[in-house]
Amino acid sequence: MPTVLLVSHDESLRAHGEAVLRRLNFTVEDTDDERIALALALQHGCQGAVLAIARGQADGFPLCELLRCDPGTSTLPVIALTNDESCGFDALRAGASAVLTPQSSDDEWQRALMPPTASRHRDIVSPRTDRRRRLRRVTIRTTTPPMPPSALSCPSCRRRLRYCFSDVSGAEQVEQWDRFTCSRCGDCQYRPRSGAFTWLPSPRVGR
Repeated sequence: MPTVLLVSHDESLRAHGEAVLRRLNFTVEDTDDERIALALALQHGCQGAVLAIARGQADGFPLCELLRCDPGTSTLPVIALTNDESCGFDALRAGASAVLTPQSSDDEWQRALMPPTASRHRDIVSPRTDRRRRLRRVTIRTTTPPMPPSALSCPSCRRRLRYCFSDVSGAEQVEQWDRFTCSRCGDCQYRPRSGAFTWLPSPRVGR
């Protein structure tokens, strides 16, 4: 059975991650010491790593970068398991290939740990370049985006807009779209970088 490294200081996240991995028939090599995690991954030939990051902790980010920089682990799937959605984008920036939560399904775990065969035979690129490519493809939905959402009024009826969430992506330059809703006109997106509004399908403008 393939072996996965599980690193966590949080007992509940560790127990959840271990239970899911064993259900998916992975052998689990676990530790709460980031200092020996890389050595364990190399020693046991781990085919993936799960870094459990609890709310208010950032301990997994340096390890994530270390796994990406070492030639022996640079291509491994690295999952950030977190109960704090604000950690998701930071984890991807540090090199994680996926972000999962305790609510993620077993299928999502399977896909994250067993990427398509084609991706395992890609051209060799530097960890930094690989991270940029991955971030360009990934969008994180969050209510705590890098740029705090503004208090805005509807551009059509001037009613106060209610903030819903933000979609964030990008590598060197972060792209952010904030979703708002107007009680009269419907849903729209706002791009802070350009100040542009975009009405989503079926706006109720003028009704």
